[in-house]
Amino acid sequence: MRAGQKGHYKNCCFMGHRDAPDGLYPLLRKEVERHILQYGVNRFFVGTYGNFDRMAASVLGEIKARYPHIRFYQMLAYPPEQEWMELPPGCERAVYPKKLARIPEKAAIPVLNRMVVDASDYAIAYVYRVSNGAYQTWKYARLREQRGLLCINNLAEF
Repeated sequence: MRAGQKGHYKNCCFMGHRDAPDGLYPLLRKEVERHILQYGVNRFFVGTYGNFDRMAASVLGEIKARYPHIRFYQMLAYPPEQEWMELPPGCERAVYPKKLARIPEKAAIPVLNRMVVDASDYAIAYVYRVSNGAYQTWKYARLREQRGLLCINNLAEF
């Protein structure tokens, strides 16, 4: 379905440094709520690594009670039997894209990150330094944003 048609999902992903400070939580919560109310986002994709992902999952679990129409999925870079599988409260399910089974384990996270960015209309980021996977994902997402395919809100800029 195309954007604007009945039944269309508006997707949002997250990208951020694994050492994101806990004090970011209120700003992250406000931004997620803004995406729901202002942009009509109704589906979220969350990773499983680091504090930013943990906070995003926690925010979504908390907000889901207020906005029961939203869905969020925990995205897995490795087969479920290799991952710790307790889902965050409110999470629909864990998703392991079958395409990743053919990817070397070392490349699984970057490939998953690109897949999620490609499937998203919006991204909420916390990227403030030029290093690690969060920055590489943000850099890739910026290319999509420059082509009008994605809108990124980087909380590190606030």
